[in-house]
Amino acid sequence: MHYHRGVGQVYIVFITKYNLLYDIIVIDKGNEEGLLKLLKIESPAIPEADRLNLLFEDDECLNKIECNTPYAYCLYPEIKIINRKKVDIKPSK
Repeated sequence: MHYHRGVGQVYIVFITKYNLLYDIIVIDKGNEEGLLKLLKIESPAIPEADRLNLLFEDDECLNKIECNTPYAYCLYPEIKIINRKKVDIKPSK
């Protein structure tokens, strides 16, 4: 996997066997504040998903996220999960 700085957000979407839609958003250092604003206002620019995996270069934004969608805060390039909102793996019926 290669990362290109300055491209903005990179979205990767997949669906689980439980029909949950997961979005992976990779953000570079220069665009973090923009993503935080989009998450806070629930912008249509962020694709609708059941869960988010947010990949940042460091943990500086860890306590700045305001988001109603369950998410995992990850660091890249090692893809290390450092915090996650608690959620059930299976959707409730």
